[in-house]
Parts: sequence; C-alpha cells; structure tokens
Amino acid sequence: MTDNCTLFLSIGILYFYLGKQFIPLFGFLLVSIFTMPIVALFYPIFFLLNEMDDSNKQDEATSKLIESYFWIIPISVAIGFAAASSVIVYYFNRITVYTFPDQIDFRFFPFILLINAAFIFYFILKFKPFFIQLFFKVRNIRIWIFSKWTMTIIGFFVFQFIVSKINNNHLLGYSGLLVGYPIILNLKPLIGLVDNLNFFGPVIFIFLIYFFWNREKMEIRIADWFLMFFFFLIIIKPEARHTLFLLPLVSVLLCRFLNGFQISNRFLFVVVLVGMFFSKFWYPTHLALFPPAHIIFSKVTDPEIFQQFPIQHYFMFQGPMMSTTSYLIILLVEVFFLRFLFKEFNRLKINSKAI
Repeated sequence: MTDNCTLFLSIGILYFYLGKQFIPLFGFLLVSIFTMPIVALFYPIFFLLNEMDDSNKQDEATSKLIESYFWIIPISVAIGFAAASSVIVYYFNRITVYTFPDQIDFRFFPFILLINAAFIFYFILKFKPFFIQLFFKVRNIRIWIFSKWTMTIIGFFVFQFIVSKINNNHLLGYSGLLVGYPIILNLKPLIGLVDNLNFFGPVIFIFLIYFFWNREKMEIRIADWFLMFFFFLIIIKPEARHTLFLLPLVSVLLCRFLNGFQISNRFLFVVVLVGMFFSKFWYPTHLALFPPAHIIFSKVTDPEIFQQFPIQHYFMFQGPMMSTTSYLIILLVEVFFLRFLFKEFNRLKINSKAI
C-alpha cells in the first residue's frame, strides 16, 4: 500500500509550500504521481485557489440569479447518481467490486439509494457559496490561466499520460471510478462516513462538527471551501486509507477553527479518549482466522466467510468489508460519540464567551 508514503509526501508538500521552497515541492508532487496520482492534481488546484484574491468582486444581480436557480445543480447530480446506480445494479447486475467480500443487497438497495441521493443533494447544496465564488473566479480567466499551478497540472497530466503508455496503461485508473463508485457508495447507507469516522475518529468528528457549525460570521476562503468540498468527496467513499493525504491540511483548518476557543483540559482529555477508543489498540484483531494466503480473495474461497466471524473480527473495521451487523453497531457507537463531542463543543463555546 502506498497510502502511508502519500501521507509523508503530503506533509512534505505542505511544508515546502509554506516555506516557499518550490524545487523540493515540485519534486514531492512528481513522486506523488507514482504513489497516489490524485495528490498531484489536488494540491496545485488548492495552491492556485489559495493564492487568488479573496475580495468579493461579484456582480450582485448575477449572484442572486445563480442563488435562485442553484438548487437545479444538486438535484440533477442526486438524480443522476441514483439513475446511474440503478442502471449498474439492476440492468448490468453489478453488485460488488472485485476483492470486496461485501455486496449490494437488492432488498435494501432502494432505501440505501434514497438516503445516499438525499445526502448528495444536501452536501452540494451546502457548498452553494463555494460554487458561486468559483464561478466569478473562473470567469476572470487571466487570474488562473497563466498561473504556475495551472501549468503544473497540465504538465503532470501530460507526464502521467506518457508514463502510462510506457507502462501499458497501468498508471491511470480514472475509468474504473465511473462504475466502481456507484457500487461501493451503495453498499450501505453513508458507508463512507461510517468507515472514515471509524478509521480516524476525532479528526473526522471535529471536521463534521465544524462544517455543520453556525459559520455565518466566519470568513472562509475559497481555498478552504475547495478543501472541504474535496474532503467530503473522499470521506463519502468507503476506503478510509485514501483520506490520509488530506489530514495535514484538514488539521491546519481545524486548528484555525479552534483558535477562537479557550481549550480546556476536559476537552483535550475527551478528544484523547475518543482517539484512543477509535485507534482499536484494545481490540484483538488476531482472532480473525484467514484461509491460506495463496487462496484469499480467489474463486476457491467462498466470499461469504469474510462477512462472518471469526474473519469479521478483522474486517469489521473496514468499510467495504464490514458486515451489516458490524455496520449497525459501529453506526450506533459513532452517533453516540458525535453527540458526545458536539456537547463538549457547546460547553467549550459557552466557556470561551464567558472568558
């Protein structure tokens, strides 16, 4: 797995960017193409938006017109997602992804699809300020067309295409997203959020609280909007390890959010406690008894065993592979901790105002 290496590269990219050391920065971005190519796409776009002027140069009439009809975008995406998912599942009978022992259950699929489509609608609707800002930024083509970050993105795409041809197309993998995403997102309702909360604990909990917090008086830059939008795209997918490369930036964002609070020892203790719980250091995963290594995930082995104990002792903490029972238990635990942490934030907010 290259995910841990990608986390290291991401920390280096952020460090060199803040230090204005562009030669090692471009070196790290280049290496990231061979570990997780999306990193080399995300960071230049983030840096481009971060260096844009955030002053509001918006035409008020145009802005109000976009706001009036913006609902068409989220509802179109939600309907499109539901339609594509239905065709893939019902017409093509694609209900799982290779190596995933879990699969879509036809009995619950309409219910799952409804929840996921509603979440996608709400998710995009919450980002209306971002899309309006982005519209006015993109409209002024001179701001971004000649940027070094735009040139970097184009250069990396060309480089990636050439290398993939040399490597028999094994470097590119974008086409698989079109079929794979509608399947893995519909394994269970909001399985990606459940998986990422289960995997990372406090970081994702605090991010969700921050995002759904009353942020009317907060000044949010367009780069921060983009980071939050991209982060949501990652955490709605049940492959939590793919979130690792975004943690450095998200951690900085959350530190800025908490800057206005008087952090108490009680709050720190609660966060550490939640982190220890979700670290799973206390759970004996060695109870899982796997088949011989050479036949794991092969046709010789019945995939149903991965959804059952004792093997589920290991896979119950991985979104695409957790059983329905494990999912429901973990979901209840996460709802409890989310409510618990939200109460701590309210307590923190009240105490900060008092001081």
